[in-house]
Amino acid sequence: MLTKRTIRKVVSEYNKYRSPEAVVSFIGTKRNSIIMNLYGKFCLTCGFYDYFDDLKFELQKAGGQPVDIKAIKEKHDGNFTAIFSVRPLVG
Repeated sequence: MLTKRTIRKVVSEYNKYRSPEAVVSFIGTKRNSIIMNLYGKFCLTCGFYDYFDDLKFELQKAGGQPVDIKAIKEKHDGNFTAIFSVRPLVG
């Protein structure tokens, strides 16, 4: 289950290996969504979505639930807000 504590651990682990090129911060949760901010000096053409996919896979691994990238929005300051949706386990 993806608790706020678990999400913060995922963020810490993600930043440990990708910072300063890409840095993620946890903004909050809303219903079945996790909202993150991503910033850094990463390339916007080659492998851009890989940074978000990596975070998605880390969230799935930590929570044991399927996670999808719902939206990626560029903000006026060049940072990106990513919204991940967490699907309940079926079965």
